[in-house]
Amino acid sequence: MQPTLNSGNRAFALKISSNLSRGDIIIFEYDQKIYVKRIIGTPGDKLVFTNNEIKINNKLLEEEYLITYPENTDFLNDKESIELEVPQKSFFVLGDNRLNSIDSREFGVISEDRIVGKIFFTYDFKVF
Repeated sequence: MQPTLNSGNRAFALKISSNLSRGDIIIFEYDQKIYVKRIIGTPGDKLVFTNNEIKINNKLLEEEYLITYPENTDFLNDKESIELEVPQKSFFVLGDNRLNSIDSREFGVISEDRIVGKIFFTYDFKVF
């Protein structure tokens, strides 16, 4: 989730899986592992990915939390595009470090029942 979350950061999360929206950072379980990712697509959203752009319901998603990548960066692993509609009670999630992230591009949407919690704030932990 770099640059948003870095090694050594600590986070406060609440155990909730309802009232989630695009941009929220969530903790969820998938394939017996715990992941921290950002919600990009919510139930009913129509997503279109081409190169390094995401359109949601025909509107370009502005992602100010991402680091700047070169224009020819391939976030789709050699696919020309991805189009999907997020099913009810499911979410499409991506890591903020798109070139080094295992996320919904690989394992598909995640169901609401896999969500452990939502991160509300983070802080740096330093030992003096």
